[in-house]
Amino acid sequence: MLLRISVVTWLVLLAGCAAQFPEPTGSRDHASAAEVLDRSIEAHGGYLFDQAGSVRVSYDGEWRNVVKVLQPVLVDAGYRQQSEEMLDLATAGIVQVHNGPDGTKLVARTAADVSVMYDDVESDDETTRAASALVADAYTMFLTGPSFIRQRNAELTLLEPATRDGESYQRIHAVLEPGFGFSERDEAVLWINEQTGYLGLAHFTIEGLASTRGAHVDVAFSKYEEIDGFVWPTEFYERVRAPLRVAAHSWHITELEVSGDSVDEYLARTDATD
Repeated sequence: MLLRISVVTWLVLLAGCAAQFPEPTGSRDHASAAEVLDRSIEAHGGYLFDQAGSVRVSYDGEWRNVVKVLQPVLVDAGYRQQSEEMLDLATAGIVQVHNGPDGTKLVARTAADVSVMYDDVESDDETTRAASALVADAYTMFLTGPSFIRQRNAELTLLEPATRDGESYQRIHAVLEPGFGFSERDEAVLWINEQTGYLGLAHFTIEGLASTRGAHVDVAFSKYEEIDGFVWPTEFYERVRAPLRVAAHSWHITELEVSGDSVDEYLARTDATD
């Protein structure tokens, strides 16, 4: 209880002086920004959403305790410890099966809606549904990186370059309408390694929940591997940047496969062999 009171008090004190999300102060030339994005897409192996089939991926990770307290519905740590996910490349829909100490959570996210089931019982709680839609969209971005930004037809601005950990990055500011989950609008800044073209960091707003409006986070990507013709980051590290600065989540890919089956085809074939 003392931890909860202390953290909430800290959050309230910091809310009034929260850092603002970076303004797009660089070149307004959309074409130049699109060229940088296209270069990154090619560096990762090509535009994923031109492919047939699906991506199947499994994750394992660890949440920081302070974030569990601050955002219990979004984190949902009792269920979101390990995850098996299928991303349909034709529709950009995603099915996530999360597992944790409290049981199993199934999320099916389409462009228009989301369904959430806890241990085979469907949830109609609107906050839970909104949080699950936000997470599903964010994880689609984490996995597909620059392809996600192109698929969402984001408005792009080229920012000034920057350095991080001694490496040079080109930066793109992207406006997503709609945003992550049920948000009408979110913003993201992509840090693209100038030498490799790989996406090294995504800094983004999370307006899809009442409890996260005005907040922004970043996710760093590392340990890239070529799997089935594409280059993927396999380790991820998330930090909250506002209204306070705190480490949030670290996770990694345990298995990944690009399949010729769509999600529906795979599930039908799996059901037939059960």
